[in-house]
Amino acid sequence: MDEKTIKPTKKEHILVCLSSAPSNPKIIHTAAAMAKAFNATFSALYVKTPASESMTTEDAERLLANIRFAETNGASIVTVCGYDIAFQIAEYARLSGVTKIVIGRTVIGKRKIIGKPTLPEKLISLAPNVDIHIIPDSDAVIAKGKKKLFEKPHFVKILKELAVSTALLLLSTLLGYLFSSLGFTEANIVTTYMLGVLLTAILTKSKICWVLSSVASVLVFNFLFTEPRFSFLAYGSGYPVTFVIMLAASLIIGGTTEKLKTRERQATQTAYRTKILFDAN
Repeated sequence: MDEKTIKPTKKEHILVCLSSAPSNPKIIHTAAAMAKAFNATFSALYVKTPASESMTTEDAERLLANIRFAETNGASIVTVCGYDIAFQIAEYARLSGVTKIVIGRTVIGKRKIIGKPTLPEKLISLAPNVDIHIIPDSDAVIAKGKKKLFEKPHFVKILKELAVSTALLLLSTLLGYLFSSLGFTEANIVTTYMLGVLLTAILTKSKICWVLSSVASVLVFNFLFTEPRFSFLAYGSGYPVTFVIMLAASLIIGGTTEKLKTRERQATQTAYRTKILFDAN
């Protein structure tokens, strides 16, 4: 057979998923052994989500130890930010030519009767051409789910943020009175409350502050600026629609601002970690 007719085989590229789980070193060791056996390129990927910011000190130290362990086993460390872990893994696998993905049972969790698909199921649908290897570990602790909407921040800190939210609500109300005395329409007053919600989302860190600010803005507007005044009743037939739209818009503004703040923090942290990796290299 002519040597020119022989097509070179595709080089294997093995990707292991990093986490703060105690069993992650076992997953990394297995992936490293596979990479050595196949003479493959070896990469380790950590997907940083908004829930990662609530990681305990113990978990953060364990994650750093797992990253270092992957480095000592010859892995190229990659950190990406996103909300969908499966999508980020599949997208990186597609761009970097990954042929095998190694994950642990700790990042899978149990499938509910009615619920979202598990991580392997998502990866199979998003990366059908990649082999997915699941490493079982009976001693592993199932990773916690998504970060809750209402956390329990420090008592003093939440009081300060609530004070800021209240001050912004009062300022919006004073501007509303000013606009009302000048003969401005109710739409201008609604805009001042939306501006207050936006500033609350920017100046505070707790989600509960801008959520409460959104609800309070609708109630205060109804109480002070709609007929009959100083009552939660509303004579106009269009007021219920106005209240619903005002609340929805306020929540969307607050949520969008929160996401932008989270992405800004993630971009800064990723840049810092990239600098550390370059310095280490």
